[in-house]
Amino acid sequence: MAETAYFRGEGGHVWKMDLPLGEQHARAHEEGRLVRVNEDGSPFEGKKTQPAPKDSGGKRAAKAPAKTEEKS
Repeated sequence: MAETAYFRGEGGHVWKMDLPLGEQHARAHEEGRLVRVNEDGSPFEGKKTQPAPKDSGGKRAAKAPAKTEEKS
């Protein structure tokens, strides 16, 4: 079972995402456009987020999770 985490995006919405993050989301996290938070949006003070797995040779990198969460 994949570990999940919550991230606040640039618009302030909190998203639930599987870890490790996909390449695009990992880049946004590194650049500060996605910030890990608790489910209620409060600052996260736990272990650090795992970066996206690197693409090695001919293998494909992991895909980003589908955006199927309902907007509120």
